[in-house]
Amino acid sequence: MGRADHVRQHCLFVLILAPLFKGDCSMKALQWVLATPVVGMPSSSNFSLVETDLPSPSDQEVLVEIRYHTVAPGIRARIGADTYAAKIEVGEIIPGMGVGIVLESASALFEPGDLVVGQLAWATHAVVAASDISRISSQHLKDLPLHTALGAMGPSGLTAYFGLTDVLAIQPGETVVISSAAGSVGSAAGQIAKILGCHVIGIAGGEEKCRDLIEHYGFDDALDYRASKSLAHDLNAKAPEGIDAYFDNVGGEISDAVIQNMRLFGRIAVCGQTSEYNKSEPRGCRQMTSVITRRLTLRGFVVFDFQDQFDQALDHIREWLLSGAMQDSPNIITGIDLAVDGFVSQFSERSAGRLLVKFGDAEVCGHEARN
Repeated sequence: MGRADHVRQHCLFVLILAPLFKGDCSMKALQWVLATPVVGMPSSSNFSLVETDLPSPSDQEVLVEIRYHTVAPGIRARIGADTYAAKIEVGEIIPGMGVGIVLESASALFEPGDLVVGQLAWATHAVVAASDISRISSQHLKDLPLHTALGAMGPSGLTAYFGLTDVLAIQPGETVVISSAAGSVGSAAGQIAKILGCHVIGIAGGEEKCRDLIEHYGFDDALDYRASKSLAHDLNAKAPEGIDAYFDNVGGEISDAVIQNMRLFGRIAVCGQTSEYNKSEPRGCRQMTSVITRRLTLRGFVVFDFQDQFDQALDHIREWLLSGAMQDSPNIITGIDLAVDGFVSQFSERSAGRLLVKFGDAEVCGHEARN
């Protein structure tokens, strides 16, 4: 029996058999931690899956059983580099957005049974500060799958929404280009731009992803950067009159090609730089002269800049999801043992696109989700 089989058996015990022992709610958790510093491309050897005994929550803390968590490539920016969020050191748990159920609470803000979303971990369970999570609104998530709280109805959808409506201030009829368009943020951004009346071109890696952008997500066109011999030339063919707005998730050569095709006074929302995260010496932008001559505006942002407007945005996104105008279709892998392989795969040609890790829906310590 391989290591993954042993881990999976243990996961099944923790998530399914443990509820039978209702007299003892002490909690063992499986957690992924950073095992070694990451230099260049991350690999599975940089991470270690450990079992730990979680303490009961102390003042203003909450114990959460995690049902889904993200393995977004953006976390690479925090492994071995200083960024807008705290650097992850060797031995520390890998953080990530997650959704789960409250088992114990030492905060007046939450009760056992509450469904919550927020900064949890690559883990089966986590004790977190109450300020790091929020209760999932039954109004917003009613009739929608739970995983949408991490997608269109969560950080990805909100990032796309505000990047387009506020940072780029897109207008009907404009041409919008989205890089990393098959990812969680990119696919949401392309759909929202279409809903708001724009002509949308997505950039992604691989023929299958590009076909999916058009056939499933409704993009007007797509460009496979892996098959392109000249990104700038191919973009010009797809947008001969120029690009009005660019939602940048990758940076590097792709962004340089887009900049060369932007119209005067075009706008760029810098959301991510996935092409730079694994480089010891970032490539950077090599088209700054074009930024000047084309009078472009570049603005970086993070979704929490708009926290006071989340509810209004979620009302719109919920309406689009229920009407079918917007889709939320992640690739879901089951089992914490697969989290790191899924994360690493996103930096290779075998990337499956947007990934979520799912755990069993078993009741834990007698609690059921409370809506």
